[in-house]
Parts: sequence; structure tokens; C-alpha cells
Amino acid sequence: MPQGDLPFPPTSDRASFKLGTVYAVDGKDDWIYFGQVSAGKKFAFFRFRATTVSAAADALASPVMSRLGVWLATVGTALRAGAWRKLAVMPLVPGLDVPRPFVQWPHFTSTATVWLNQDARGGPTYDTQIDDPAIQEMEIAAAWDASAHVPKRLRLDYGDVVPDSWYVGGPVWRQRRAALAMARRSPDNKWLQQRAAEALLPPEH
Repeated sequence: MPQGDLPFPPTSDRASFKLGTVYAVDGKDDWIYFGQVSAGKKFAFFRFRATTVSAAADALASPVMSRLGVWLATVGTALRAGAWRKLAVMPLVPGLDVPRPFVQWPHFTSTATVWLNQDARGGPTYDTQIDDPAIQEMEIAAAWDASAHVPKRLRLDYGDVVPDSWYVGGPVWRQRRAALAMARRSPDNKWLQQRAAEALLPPEH
């Protein structure tokens, strides 16, 4: 798509977090990505990108790529800046009405807490070690900024090489590797070295 066609025209429309609402996202790479509001006001993004917003139906017919907790206040900011565009409420993709587990990994520990309910009101399900194979694809709890963080995250999830990809984060396996990469970049930073040790990864990773 020609660079001048993105971002979208700024709008004063209010953000909507109604289940099934579809948004187009400027990936800042000449591609449009698509997300749908799912259970718990989280966003599901699809392994699909296009050059026009008319492809939204094709996006929703594609596999789910990521399910993120987006900082809701930033969605309205993204709309006003033309970085996101609200499209329509469309039938919810099957499975997106069910919350997904997420993981909290506090600093100064290798223990991770797995929450069954995305908004944590149901209480933690269990504690485990951060290297537990069963949790590696689970999302680390975070509130992603719609404009500043989501586009880079979508490009990385799609498989593109992005600047400073070591910092983007996301699922447990990527956060662990990010901790190791940051420690390598700053060998004199004791806090980062401690965090890398908590990731429970061998040095060769």
C-alpha cells in the first residue's frame, strides 16, 4: 500500500469495547492488521494482513494470532491519531467468548502465577516455575499501548523482523528470551542480570 494511505483519517469516534467489535490497525509497515474485541475486553488479532479495510471478513476467517490486553484508554487516542480505525460489530469468532489463561511473573522470582480468568477476579489457578513447558505459549499479563506497542507486537507475531525485537515481549517463552537478551546488552546492570537468571534459560539461548 502506498505510504500516504496510512495511517487512517483521524476520527472523533469513541472507542467501543462491545464484544465482537472489529478494529483495523496501522502496522506502520504498509499493512493493515485486524483485531476483534473478545472475552474480558481483550483483543484477538488474526494471522492476516491486507492493504484495505474491506478485507476484515477475510481476517476473521483466518487463525487467531495473538490475544492481548490492550490499555483501553489508548484505543481512543489511537482512533483520534488515525492509528486505529473502528469498523463494525461482527459475529464473534468461535472461541473468543472464552477467557484465556494468562501469567504473572513478578520480579525477583522464577515463580509464575497462572490466572484462569483474564481479569483475575476468579483468583489464581496455580503457581509454577517460569520454565514449565505447559505455560510457554501463555501471554504474560500486560496492558499494551494501542499506538506505541501493538503495531510492533503484531509485526513480530506475524513473523517479521522488527527493531529491538528482544524488547517486544509477549508469551512466556519470548519474555524469558527477552530477559536474557537485555542482560547481554547491559552486562553491568545487576537488575537485568538477576532477571535473566530468573528466566531459567541456559546461557547459550
